[in-house]
Amino acid sequence: MLPFSIKRLVLMSSDTERARIINFHHRATVITGENHTGKSSLIKTIYYAFGAEPRMLKPWKATISKILVHFSIGELEFSLLRNGSSFTLFDKSAQPLEAFTSVTNGLGIYLAKLLHFGIKLTSNSGSIITPPPAYLFLPFYFDQDKGWVGNWESFEHLKQIKNWRKDLIEYHVGLKPNEYYEIKGQHLQVKERMVVAQAESRVLKSVRDQISEKYQEVEFNIDLEAFQEEIKELLVLCGELQKAAEKIKEKLVELYNIKIEIESQIEIVSNALGEMSSDYKFLEKLDDHVDCPTCGAAYDVSFAEIFGVALDEGKCEVLLQKLQSELQDVSVRIAKMSGEHRLHDLETAKVRALLEKKREQVQLKDLIDSESKKKLKSVLQNSLTEANLKTFQIQEEIDGLKNQLDGFTNKDKKAEINQDFKTLIKRYLSDLSLLGLNEDSYPDFTAKVFDQGSAQPRAVLAYGFSILQLMHKRASSAFCPIIIDSPIQQEQDTTNHHKILNFIKNNQPEGSQLILGVFDPKNVDFGGEVITLTEKRHVLREDEFNRASEEMMPFIRSALDFRPPEHRLI
Repeated sequence: MLPFSIKRLVLMSSDTERARIINFHHRATVITGENHTGKSSLIKTIYYAFGAEPRMLKPWKATISKILVHFSIGELEFSLLRNGSSFTLFDKSAQPLEAFTSVTNGLGIYLAKLLHFGIKLTSNSGSIITPPPAYLFLPFYFDQDKGWVGNWESFEHLKQIKNWRKDLIEYHVGLKPNEYYEIKGQHLQVKERMVVAQAESRVLKSVRDQISEKYQEVEFNIDLEAFQEEIKELLVLCGELQKAAEKIKEKLVELYNIKIEIESQIEIVSNALGEMSSDYKFLEKLDDHVDCPTCGAAYDVSFAEIFGVALDEGKCEVLLQKLQSELQDVSVRIAKMSGEHRLHDLETAKVRALLEKKREQVQLKDLIDSESKKKLKSVLQNSLTEANLKTFQIQEEIDGLKNQLDGFTNKDKKAEINQDFKTLIKRYLSDLSLLGLNEDSYPDFTAKVFDQGSAQPRAVLAYGFSILQLMHKRASSAFCPIIIDSPIQQEQDTTNHHKILNFIKNNQPEGSQLILGVFDPKNVDFGGEVITLTEKRHVLREDEFNRASEEMMPFIRSALDFRPPEHRLI
């Protein structure tokens, strides 16, 4: 099992000058407090920091514009900064590794590699993609708002992938491990090669048949006037392509000039920001006055002066973010325009090659005779034979990979996993006093949980922990923190209240991390730390802002200065 653990979470709001720093225990962290103290908001933020989308209130999402999370994967340690919709990943030494402005096409793919999340699913557009982080976190997260209504329901925007449920569950419980999807990817690539090879065979066969039919009736002949007309048309097309390429080249020069100007502005603002930061730290360390080095007179250092420096620093940071966004936009436009320029060059080269071929045909026209006709037929037949042999070889590859895929989905393995699931669900339903349900209510591990009243959340808990135990034994991907928000749902009585908490404590998989939000922990010792929230409607605190800012600002500056190569812009 590859453990994935959350170490520390730093939340900051520059608008309200409030922040919160939470340290998580490697075994269990219980977050408790009365209603409206922000337990759920804080818990939702954890996986939100990694690009998932719990159901969050808009004011809270707007407030936590800057999030820094420190975490470990196995023996490796990382930090991830979420600044609005931008993400920057750092190593243990706080050096930036990658930057992303997209979850599905950027951050999610990178995290999937780190967390060994190898499944591939089909998006609504029909393309095969790596599912975003929410699909990895789903079995580990019990959300207060939707997670207790049904299983596999705790995140939003899951419909971007069609028919994901069965495939994802089979992956998580280990029926189809990472190796299956690696081979499946090879299988898809080979099938694409087969489509190309079959198309090539069809074309060759069609050309061979047409040539054979025509040679039986007429002599091969070249119409010089037709050749001249074709060459004229090709020359005109070549000229048009060159003119278009010149226009694109002019636009590229203009874009590169804009890029140079923006980079110069970024350097100026970055230098100014560094100087302001130094001024702020210098003023902050002074007493109430500063002595003039020339005359020795003492001058007061007012709060307004310090605040002015801090305010200018904030404006510079906003300007730097704007310039960074403009630089990225220009870089993308340059990449797109460069692609168009290369395309025009390729088309021009093709036209010139065709012109040369036409000239050669005219020069060789007197040499083409009946023997050439025979040779042409022979070449076509040989090419067709080679193409057919290629399709045969590719089909053998496809069959071999298909056999490997079938080996991962044999009935015996699925029956074994189902038996383990039924054993677990039977015990867990009994532990949670769900006498109206039994293992027959769940025909297999893909079943949906349906019940009424106070039984529903307990049934979800029993099912969820059965899946977690199967994953702990067989899963290919990292074992993520188990995050449970408000498990005491639907007016549980005191007995069931105790049973639910003790069930979670006693069945937490070995070596995993638990983060639990609960109003009343009933003195149950989960073997970790307890964090009590006391201030209603204010998860973030004024007295933690300076400390959080000192920790987060170096990461923010490094993220702003980080320049990923243009070919990796996401």
